[in-house]
Amino acid sequence: MRRVRGRRKTLLTFGLIALLGLLVAAGCGGDDSAEPAPEPAAEPEPAPEPAEPALPDYEKLQARVDAQKQIPSFEAPGEAIDPSSLAGGLIFAIPIGSSLPYARHIVDGLTEAAGFFDIEVIEFENEFDPTAWVAGVNQAIQQEADLIMLVASDPRLLVPQLEEAQAAGIKVIAANNFAQGTVLEPEVDAVIDAYTNNPSHDSARITVDFTIIDSQGQANVLLITDDAIQPSEGIIAAALDEFATECPDCQTSVINVPVAEWSTGLQAEVQTALVADPTITHIYPIYDGMTAGAHPAVIASGLDVKIVTVDASEFVLRLMQDDDIVIMDQGYNLTQLGWSDADQAFRVLLGGPVPENNYATTRVFDDSNVDEAGVPANQLEGYGDAYITGFRALWGLE
Repeated sequence: MRRVRGRRKTLLTFGLIALLGLLVAAGCGGDDSAEPAPEPAAEPEPAPEPAEPALPDYEKLQARVDAQKQIPSFEAPGEAIDPSSLAGGLIFAIPIGSSLPYARHIVDGLTEAAGFFDIEVIEFENEFDPTAWVAGVNQAIQQEADLIMLVASDPRLLVPQLEEAQAAGIKVIAANNFAQGTVLEPEVDAVIDAYTNNPSHDSARITVDFTIIDSQGQANVLLITDDAIQPSEGIIAAALDEFATECPDCQTSVINVPVAEWSTGLQAEVQTALVADPTITHIYPIYDGMTAGAHPAVIASGLDVKIVTVDASEFVLRLMQDDDIVIMDQGYNLTQLGWSDADQAFRVLLGGPVPENNYATTRVFDDSNVDEAGVPANQLEGYGDAYITGFRALWGLE
C-alpha cells in the first residue's frame, strides 16, 4: 500500500512540473497565434541638401544686350501719308524744360520735319514749371495753333486748359511722356487726341541685364527715380521685376529725387545712401540727367561704384569716355523722336488713323562703341541715318 501511495505522489509531482512548463512557454510567446515582436524603428531620412541658387543665364542676357548695341534700323510707324496739304499750319510745342537736352533736341527734330511742309513750330520756353505749361497752352489758344505738342510735359496737370484748347478746335498730342502699354486716366485720355510712347520698360530691362552681367550676379543697385514724372513708376516696376526674375541674389533700393532737385540736392541724397550702405555696386538713375548729381557723389565717396542709365545725353556719354564710373547709357536718336512726333502730328491733323507705338529704337552705348557717337561724344550721333530716308519716303519726299 505504501508503495502505491508513493508512486502516486511522484506522478503528481511530474504533472505539476509539466503544467508549469506549458505556462512558462505560453508566457514566452511560444504560441503560434501570438503577435510577432515589433520591428526595430527605421532610421529617419536625412534632410535634403539646400538647393544651390540658380545662376543668371548670362548667355541669354548678353544676347539681349548685344542686339541693342547695334545701329538701329528704321521701322515705318504706319502707312504712307501726304502732309503737303498742311502747309501754313502752326504747331505749338511745350517742352518739360527747354534746357533739358532730351526735350530740346526733340523739338529741333520736330521743327526740322515740319519745315519740309512749311508748317511752323513755336516752342514755348520754360524751365520745368507746370505753371508755365499752363501759360503755354493759353498762348497756343490765343495764337490759334492747329496742334499743341506736349514734349514730355505732363497732361495730367493741364486738364482744364486742354479742355479749353479742344473747345477752340486745337488738337493735342502728349509726346514722349508715356511708356509703352500705358493706360491713360479717363480724364487725361479725354483731352488728348494722340500720344507717342517711349520703350521705357524695355530700356529698363536691358539696363538691368547689363548690370547683372557686369556684376556677375552680385549687384547691389541703388535706383534713383522721380515719382512725379509719369513714366517713372512703370520704369521702376519693370527694373525691379527684371532683377527678381533674372538675378534673385541681386539687391536693390530706391530713392526718389524730384526733378527740381537734380542739380542741387541729388548729390547729397546719393552720398547719404552710399554712406548708409557702402556695399552698393551700381547706381541706376532712370533718367541720365540725374547723373550730374550721381557722378560727383561717387567720386566723393571713394567707392568703386558704377553708373548705368538711360537717355544717352551728351555730357553722360562724354563722362563714359573720360572715366570708368559711367559704364553704360542707353539712348534714343532724339532727332528721330522729333521726326516721329511730327509724323504723329501729321496723321492727327490729316484725320487719319494714328499708330500707338511711334518711337525710335534705342541703342546701348558702353566702352566698346561709345566712340561711334563722336569724340568727344555728340548726342545726335551714333544712330545712323536710316530714319531720314525712311520717313522721307513715307511722306512722299523721296
